[in-house]
Amino acid sequence: MIKTLVNNNKGNDYDAKDIYQEAFIIIYNLIKKNEFYLSCSFKTYLYSICRNLWLGQLYKKKIRKEEFIDNEKFITIENEIDVDLEYILNFKYKIFKRNFDKLEDECRQILILFLKKMSFKEIANIMGYKNESQARKRKFKCKLLLLKNIKNDQAYLELIKDGK
Repeated sequence: MIKTLVNNNKGNDYDAKDIYQEAFIIIYNLIKKNEFYLSCSFKTYLYSICRNLWLGQLYKKKIRKEEFIDNEKFITIENEIDVDLEYILNFKYKIFKRNFDKLEDECRQILILFLKKMSFKEIANIMGYKNESQARKRKFKCKLLLLKNIKNDQAYLELIKDGK
């Protein structure tokens, strides 16, 4: 049903799989935050989220909503703003993760240790640095490199251009 929706509206199978996955991530996050309310069948709810996500993609591509073809019943989701926010947060996470994964192993490990709230002394010991100062400097350089890569990421630039 999602594949048909996307394929009928200027998308392909890959786009459909991506939208389907995004919808489940959104639903999962809503459940985790105890903000998931079902006032229709799950199928209709899932379709509605996928529909909103795909409409958002088409909007980015400057394709008019009037050309949109629905193949299923859908509802207006009461917490549609939350769904849009979840989509943006997931999109931002993907940008972060893609650029984090591009870092060399040492930088990834330092940043992971830092995010686990380890002291610079502990990080220095684990990483084999002479002292805390060296660990602090290396973490700073790795963080700057990550930020630079994110700011040069095409998806990030498009997100900024869209004001999100």
